[in-house]
Amino acid sequence: MELIEIRKRLGDMAGDNPQFYANIIPGAKQVLGVSVPKLRTLAKEIARNDYQSFLQNNPMDTYEMEMLQAFVIGYAKDDIYTLLGYMEAFIPI
Repeated sequence: MELIEIRKRLGDMAGDNPQFYANIIPGAKQVLGVSVPKLRTLAKEIARNDYQSFLQNNPMDTYEMEMLQAFVIGYAKDDIYTLLGYMEAFIPI
């Protein structure tokens, strides 16, 4: 799944009141207002496909993209050392 398609789907899933989410997430970047269950569903779909491409190219410029990065790492089925590499890069963020 391409980043353009993922961004479009996030835009379609966004709630009516993104400011509500921004208020309850202190220090978050731009917030689109997508609920966590919807993010988990999308992350599972990404993890079943070409998740490496997503993890390597994700700009993580919104709160939802950061959450997707974490969820995809958690849902991906791969060698433990590969996943630990992704986790090591993500943890400082």
